[in-house]
Amino acid sequence: MADMPALKGRYMEVIVMGGRGVKYMSKFRRRLQVSLCSHADPEGDAFEQRLSVWTDPNKIVGTVLFGEYESGIRFCFPLDEVDDAPEAAFDPNFLSTAVLRVRLLTSHVKTQTQTLRSLNAVLPSITSGMKDIIDYSSAAIEAETRLPLDNIIAGGCGFGSNWVPLQREPLPEGEFLPDPNEFIELYIQIYVLPGHQAIVPQLQAYLRDEKAAIDALAARASADEASAESLRKPALERVATAQEKATWTAEQMEAYSVALVTQMYQAMTPDQQATYLGLTPEQQAQVMLQYETMRLQAEQQQAIQQQQQQDAAQAAQVGAAPTEAAPQSVTVEPAAPEPAPAPAPA
Repeated sequence: MADMPALKGRYMEVIVMGGRGVKYMSKFRRRLQVSLCSHADPEGDAFEQRLSVWTDPNKIVGTVLFGEYESGIRFCFPLDEVDDAPEAAFDPNFLSTAVLRVRLLTSHVKTQTQTLRSLNAVLPSITSGMKDIIDYSSAAIEAETRLPLDNIIAGGCGFGSNWVPLQREPLPEGEFLPDPNEFIELYIQIYVLPGHQAIVPQLQAYLRDEKAAIDALAARASADEASAESLRKPALERVATAQEKATWTAEQMEAYSVALVTQMYQAMTPDQQATYLGLTPEQQAQVMLQYETMRLQAEQQQAIQQQQQQDAAQAAQVGAAPTEAAPQSVTVEPAAPEPAPAPAPA
């Protein structure tokens, strides 16, 4: 085994926040495949491939964000024997030939289809299983990049943090890109610890800034979508009761939910909207349920008050009826007869 003092005690971390320019099949799920390849291990099998979970697209068309809370996903590659680095890391040519291969995979599972939404409402575990099966059977490489690592792994201050363009795979015959001049890009950070420990806080700040910029665009896109949706759909006049919803079809329930969420979002302040967009789907559903419950209570109270006002108005009319009818029942004395004309003189 070759002596590799440059790698002693080191491990490489790779963070991928997300991608942009993913406008071909933009509503389909994506996955990352990250490999550490070299001359002795061209496919990266020795280090094992790192995979993200299948991820739905972001609210911004052509954007996908990976990791928990869409804040990026971290992959770790040990480079020292003590940390169980594979034999390939100790090849004499490893440092000069090592590359990070990052692939973006696409699935034929379309996010939020009507069929999957309807099934998920009843059998969420079955829906998840169906997605996994389709993901696995339909996965294909969409684009990839290969980043040389010699300066980063061996260097004392080398690191990477930027949007990186990917090389697309050829499309199936007869299919075309929405914009042939637009690249797929991934925001990638690469550094080696402990050598680059001092720069990690700055890298984290870069990551937060990029995420904040995307979140701002997503909030604007959601607001525009909600505004456009409100113009396309009739206003929700009132909240439905559980008894009413029990008789609805899936299409009726979907239209009702969309209208309810749209009105709830429009009623929020900008700060509330930003907070809402940062919640998990489960938390957003809980917020919608609370909004629906509060609105139903308010509408029921309003209905009670309106009924009380109507009852009071009717009672007032009934009580005033004799007084108003009195002029019609008064006997009008006939006018006195005109005096008879005096008899004519004989």
